[in-house]
Amino acid sequence: MRPVPPAPPSAPDPLRHLPRLHFALAVVVALASAALALPVAAGWQALAHPERVVDPAGGAPLPTPSASGWIFLVGGALAIALGLALALALVASGRAIAARRSHGFCLATSFAASFFFPLGTLLGFHTIDALCRPGARAAFGLRPR
Repeated sequence: MRPVPPAPPSAPDPLRHLPRLHFALAVVVALASAALALPVAAGWQALAHPERVVDPAGGAPLPTPSASGWIFLVGGALAIALGLALALALVASGRAIAARRSHGFCLATSFAASFFFPLGTLLGFHTIDALCRPGARAAFGLRPR
C-alpha cells in the first residue's frame, strides 16, 4: 500500500501583500512630488525678481522671462497636485484592498498608478492582474467572470 502524499499547502492570498505595496508606493510618489518644489521655487523667483536674471558674460540684465517662470510655476504646481492626489489615492486603495471593498476604485487607482514609471507600472499591472482573478473578485463580494 502506497502512502498518500500530504496535501499541498493552500495557496497564499494574492491580495495579502498589495496594501503594503500600495502604501510604500504612496510614500515614493509623495517624495517625488515634494522634489518638484525646487522647479516651482525657481519659477516663483523668476517671476518675482526678474532683475536677478543677468547675463553671465556681460553682466547686463536680461529681459524679463516671458513664459518660463509661469511654465515652471504652474506646471510644477500641477505636477505636485497630481502626485499628491495619486499618493492619497494609493493610500485609500491600499486600505480598500485590505478591507476587500471598492473593487472598481482599486482598479482605477491601479490604472492611474501604472503611469508612474517604473514602480507604479509594476505595481499597477500586478494589482490589476490580482484584482481580476476569480478568487479576488469573490473576496470583494463580486461574481467571478
